[in-house]
Amino acid sequence: MGKLIAILVSLFALTAFADDTYMAKVHGDGPDKQVVESGGEVEVKSGGTLDVQAGATFTIGDGILAAGDLALAQGSILVGNASAVASALSAKADGRILVGNGTTITSVAVSGDATLTNAGFLDLAANSVGLTELGSFTRYVPAMIGKAGTTAGWVVGTANLGEVALPASQTGSTLVIPVTDLNIGDVVESFKVIAQIESAGNTVTLDADLRKLTNAAADPTDASIGAITQVSVTTDTAVASAKTLAAAETIASGESLYLLLTATTAASTDIRLLGVEVVVQ
Repeated sequence: MGKLIAILVSLFALTAFADDTYMAKVHGDGPDKQVVESGGEVEVKSGGTLDVQAGATFTIGDGILAAGDLALAQGSILVGNASAVASALSAKADGRILVGNGTTITSVAVSGDATLTNAGFLDLAANSVGLTELGSFTRYVPAMIGKAGTTAGWVVGTANLGEVALPASQTGSTLVIPVTDLNIGDVVESFKVIAQIESAGNTVTLDADLRKLTNAAADPTDASIGAITQVSVTTDTAVASAKTLAAAETIASGESLYLLLTATTAASTDIRLLGVEVVVQ
């Protein structure tokens, strides 16, 4: 009898609206369960509340609730908060981006040397990206562009190979290799000589001096900025000797760099020079 009364009360509650509109067919379906039949409708009037208390479960079938069924301010998104509950976050502020901070996401303005328009264009401030930001890179200078210096001996372009060779039994032979493709403002940090020495048990020595020419009215000045001194070997060797400059050299207007190599070969020895690697910032 009690269950019947509960069903009747539920039915009355769902049908006795001010406008006497029929809203739903309700019947009991097991203990403590009421069912709205197909085609029925449960309406909560303005000012009313559908209260699902803690510990209860409110189940919505797949595909029943769509994005358009949610009330959400224009330009806002739903974000889980510290209470594991969805909350609205305004994401419409002009030119802002969403950034995670390890806990949640926030809408922040782009700062520093960049600005972001609401059309998606990222603008960098003038002179905000320089050599320091770009980092270092290695410029390869082939030995083939060099020429024999004051003391003869080096042979450029031997046997159809892209190398420079120094045959046996040469003393203090010099080779000049210009360091090309440097721009004003480039900062030279170090250099490395790439060569192969054929020793046959005899001594071969190789010196490499990175030098700077500076234009001047009296005469261009010539000065060393860093040298690899006396690579001396008595066995076949793949040379990859490097020199880090004591002070990085910034290229200014009217300046150029070249490498001066000086080598001595004993009998049955030779040097095959491939090129120079220059680290530039």
